[in-house]
This record gives sequence, structure tokens and C-alpha cells, in this order.
Amino acid sequence: EAHRAAICGVHFELNPEKGIEVVATDGRSLSHVSLNREVEGVAKEMTVSNAVVKELTRVLAKRTEDDEQLLVKTDGKIMVVTAGLWNLTAKLIDMKYPVWRSIAGVSFDEVATFDRVAFLGELRRAGVASGGEDNAVKLTFQQDCVAFSAKDEFLSAESSIAAKYSGEKVSLNFNSLLLSRVL
Repeated sequence: EAHRAAICGVHFELNPEKGIEVVATDGRSLSHVSLNREVEGVAKEMTVSNAVVKELTRVLAKRTEDDEQLLVKTDGKIMVVTAGLWNLTAKLIDMKYPVWRSIAGVSFDEVATFDRVAFLGELRRAGVASGGEDNAVKLTFQQDCVAFSAKDEFLSAESSIAAKYSGEKVSLNFNSLLLSRVL
């Protein structure tokens, strides 16, 4: 509860060596994007409200070629974004953003490649059998396939699709509704 305002915002980490990292969450799922962009000055972190990000997105959609350079400044209390002839000034959320790196892996040793449509179809089928509030579906990544399994007290489902995967067998549980929204 103490982090409610921060967790409902969008967190930016600006680092001259790493570029820009953006993190957002709705309290249930977490999104992370790394942008390989030039950052000048010292490393900074800032969190702004979703409303600020929506306004920034709206303004950036109207940019012209004259507005190519985007300049972001902060004094720790406000953020000023400048591009061409326009400025957007916003108050920062004055709370520490939760430690998101311990929740989300930011680099992965293994990668699976598969048909997105087939994956979504099997995920939805397994999701029907998952029941409960968590809609949990177990995904097992193994040699050349992804297996889906789910069960509640009345139903169960098991299926698989072809995939390119050469790592060690690993099983992970996901909320099928949240995962299908992302895909």
C-alpha cells in the first residue's frame, strides 16, 4: 500500500552507459523495455503518472521532422520534455519505485521460438481448464516443443506445439489471461 502511487506510475531509468529502461506495472503484471538511446549526464531515475505518459504519447504522435531531438531534463521534482517548439512539464511521483529487477529477469540464457497463433490457441484452451482466480497454466519448455497443462477440480487439459528450443527443460506457471493479453 505504501508504494501505490509509485507502482501505478511509469518508471524511467536514464543511464549514460545502458541507455533508457522503462518499467510499468498494474500491480499484477510488469512490462519492461530497454531502449538503446544516447543519454548524457549522470544516471537518473524518475517515476511519472500514467496520465503524463498518455499525454506524452499523444504529443509525440504529432511530432514533425523538426522535432527529432528529444530532450528530457529533471531536477528530481519535475520532468521537462522538449522537442522542437513544444515542452511538456510534469511533476514526478515523490516515492521510491519498488525493486523491479528482483521480479523480472532482464537477460535470458534460453530463448524459445514458436508460432504465435498456435501458442495463443493452446493457451486459451488450457486456460478454460485452469479455473480459479489465478487462471494458472503450466508451460513446459523442452526440446523442440512447448507443453501446456492446466487443471481444476473438474477439468484438465494437456497439449503441446512445436517450438525451437534447445535449453534444459523448464516449467513455469502463468496467468493465461494476462499472458494472452501481452501476446
